Amino acid sequence: MSELINNTQGLGNSWCIVSPGISFKPYPCCRSTHSGIDATLHLRKKYKISANEVAAVTCKTSPMTAKIAMHHQPRTGLEGKFSLEYCVATALLRGKVSLEDFTDERVTEAKAQDLLSKVSYLHPKEYSTSGGSLAQEVVIELKNGTEYSHRVTFPKGDPKNPMTNKELLAKFRDCATLSLTQLETEQVLDLITELEYLDDISRLMEILT
Repeated sequence: MSELINNTQGLGNSWCIVSPGISFKPYPCCRSTHSGIDATLHLRKKYKISANEVAAVTCKTSPMTAKIAMHHQPRTGLEGKFSLEYCVATALLRGKVSLEDFTDERVTEAKAQDLLSKVSYLHPKEYSTSGGSLAQEVVIELKNGTEYSHRVTFPKGDPKNPMTNKELLAKFRDCATLSLTQLETEQVLDLITELEYLDDISRLMEILT
């Protein structure tokens, strides 16, 4: 009996599978682009940067980033998802990055192509870890010579930088627009919020199917 007790003493402790938490992707593109997007959005908002003021953008990253986000001159929506250059350009142009940005038409727009051509990589030693790194720093140089920079160690959605409920809801609404009306989207959110109290989920299934 004492042996059984000793073997079960740790059952109430946090396990590794739980402790790191769950990672969410706020942007519908390669995870290797997310820290760069976060840094760009931060700079755009803080310094009220307009895309037409930008002379150059430098992304300080792990060398692995350039291999994973391998499309440096994207021409399709899918390639745009794996292009840090395009994602940073989109963040500067629109102040957000969402599903509608990853179509062939959006990627090949003249403004996006012009701006992404100004984005380049640097791989400082501190970012060059053997396993790659989520950390990225974005440096934006304006045409008047002013430079702004911001580093993101853990991108939004990482367990160490979790999304807020408001951000999660915005992510769901963005995804739901592909197949649901605005009314249906809000109905689904209402039903999911009260899911544990519902006696019948038929209405939820009706909307989702």
